[in-house]
Amino acid sequence: MLGRYHDGLLDNEETIQQAILVHNERIKKLIPAEKLLIYEVSQGWDPLCKHLEVPKPDEPFPHVNETAAFRERAFPLFIEQKD
Repeated sequence: MLGRYHDGLLDNEETIQQAILVHNERIKKLIPAEKLLIYEVSQGWDPLCKHLEVPKPDEPFPHVNETAAFRERAFPLFIEQKD
């Protein structure tokens, strides 16, 4: 679906990963360090709540978006379906 909007550049997982890395580096250069949170969901609530200056919720951090499940759902969106 999205591949057609990127001249076929998003036609495989390796290219997508490289595009994400380039995007992330651009963001790191544009956003002042004190305003940017580099966050991995595996870190849980603590760094996220600290950065947002909000109290940590009493409930456990959700773990519903595991890598394999995410790739299964998201990757087809970046690939133009070829019948």
